[in-house]
Order: sequence, then C-alpha cells, then structure tokens
Amino acid sequence: MSDDEKEWNDKRITLEHSIGSLLDELFAHAGTDAMKMRTPNGVEYQTEEYDKYLSPKTNDITSTNYVENATRTESNDFDAIASRMCDPNTIRLLHSAMGLSTEAGEFLDMLKKHIFYGKELDLTNAKEEIGDSMWYVAISIDVLQTTLNDVMQVNINKLRERYPEKFTSEDALCRDLGAERKILEDL
Repeated sequence: MSDDEKEWNDKRITLEHSIGSLLDELFAHAGTDAMKMRTPNGVEYQTEEYDKYLSPKTNDITSTNYVENATRTESNDFDAIASRMCDPNTIRLLHSAMGLSTEAGEFLDMLKKHIFYGKELDLTNAKEEIGDSMWYVAISIDVLQTTLNDVMQVNINKLRERYPEKFTSEDALCRDLGAERKILEDL
C-alpha cells in the first residue's frame, strides 16, 4: 500500500469511527436501537446493523459496499475519454476489438456446445467464425497501416525468440519480454 493509500485509509477509518460515534450518540439520545436509518448510498437499515456498514474494525467487502468500493476506482474523466473517442481510428480499432471478441465468443460457444452438450462439431460454422474474425482483423490492419504478411512475419519472429527450438513450458514461463518487444517494434 502506498503512503497516499495509507493516509487515505487512515482518514477513512477516522471518519468512519467519527460517524459511528455520532450514530452511537444519536441512538443513545433517541432511546431506541430500532431506529430506521440510511447509509450515504440510501440503503435503509436498522440502527443495530449500522456497524456492518461503517465499522472501522473491518475492511470486509459485502454486497452492500462492493459497488461503492469498485466504482471509486473507475476512470471518470469523461471529457478526456470523449475526446479520445473522437478519433476515427480509435473508433475503428474499438469496432475491430468488439467484433473480434464477439466472433471469439461465437467460436467458443460452438466448441462449448460440442464438448459439454454433445452437439455435433460444425466445421462449416468454425470456418465462418474464423472468416468473420479476419474481417475485423483487416480493419485493425488498415488502421495500423501495416499488412497481414508483416503482422504474421513479426508474430513468427517473436515466437522464434520465445521458443528457439520448439514450445517448452520453461520457455513459456521465462520469457524475455524486452527482446520480444524489440521484435514487435520492428513491425
């Protein structure tokens, strides 16, 4: 944990403790432990349950606090994101990536149905999905101003660097990423 994260966490714990103390005082003066309250996110709860929402004693993730904890890490500089999305090449690469993901999912679904459900393997459909994938690859190749031959050659050069003789688990685990990157940059 970085110093900034530790400082933030300490402040959060202090704030949670203060809120907890204020709620304790409120409950003591109200004379009831069954008062209805709401978390800062609007979740209604009984006062005897407040500790599970605000306790400085725990960092447990619950279904109540997960979304809040997850979304605080979301990139929310929407003006910058929108600015980057104005580039037609970025949009074309996104289209390509989305299409490749879709076609890979369709290819995988075909295999899932064959392996797990006993459906006959549809080789014609497999070829179709590969062809559809190549269509999306062509969009990326055009945006990147390269050729399919260059991409294929660099890929083989990278694999030859990674596996000088043939595939081995050791070579797969002990890759020289610097050498591979240099090959890729030559594209």
